[in-house]
Amino acid sequence: MDVVDSLATDVYSVHMVIPTDKKILLAARHVLEQGGVDAVSMRPVAKAVGITVMAIYRHYPDRQALLDAVATEGFADLVGWLGKRRFTGDAETRLMKVLDVFVQFALEHPKLFELMFLTKHMSARRFPADFKAGRSPTANLAVETIKEGMERGEFRQDDPWEVVMLAYSLMNQGARRKVFPTTQRRGIGTLLMFVVRNIFSNAAYRRDIAARLVEQGQLGASVLSDGDPLGFLVADGAAESITDAAYRYARHEKGVDVVLFGTGNKDHVKANVDSILRPALPAPVIERLHATFGHLTGVGLDRPGPVKV
Repeated sequence: MDVVDSLATDVYSVHMVIPTDKKILLAARHVLEQGGVDAVSMRPVAKAVGITVMAIYRHYPDRQALLDAVATEGFADLVGWLGKRRFTGDAETRLMKVLDVFVQFALEHPKLFELMFLTKHMSARRFPADFKAGRSPTANLAVETIKEGMERGEFRQDDPWEVVMLAYSLMNQGARRKVFPTTQRRGIGTLLMFVVRNIFSNAAYRRDIAARLVEQGQLGASVLSDGDPLGFLVADGAAESITDAAYRYARHEKGVDVVLFGTGNKDHVKANVDSILRPALPAPVIERLHATFGHLTGVGLDRPGPVKV
């Protein structure tokens, strides 16, 4: 039974009760949660609702508008999750409890969470203006908690929205020298992107990139002596995988506050969180990473998805 067939009975059973636009939204969300963003198109949604494709356009002018509506509903659901819980303790404890709700929501609705936070949509709030104006109900709770912590002396008085988002990874370490010293001195929070990319999960692609860097004189030929330029990270048991090492390296760097990652796979979410919670890599391993790759800039910052090797 495919996604559309499994949904048709549910939607048809309430055909005379739920408004058509809501039924379309319900169907689109079901298709999304089963097959991801790419699975959402007008035809399967129309079939699930029991209407023509053209009828959808009376309510949603295009596919993007429909996805925007699904994302907006997802944010409303997340706000509902947050509103049902009481967060007690000091400010830091309450913040961690708020983040736990985000993680739980992501684990139960991975495809929806990916659409909400990792896919471009027109209804998305713009940082920092919309956030400072209080237009992000999911962020408001965290910021209010931070402000309360400031008032009680638990946090230093500062602008809770003052953060820096940057790319940082095993092979793109420039921020360690050029950014983190300043952000730490000024008390500016950091959000890390690109901690794990194809270069860390695709061995053939990684070797190809390393070979090019050797040809360009940016790396010594010895990095390929064992076949994999990052193989030493797991060879001696320092990490469970190169992806595990990448998350642990970033998470324990001084000056790092938040490590961002995105996936629609529940197992990947758990594995990533497990890696982030593990101890730092051994000091000799970190020293080798700094000595070998610390000078590189912009390596491995490719977009998600398949790569050509």
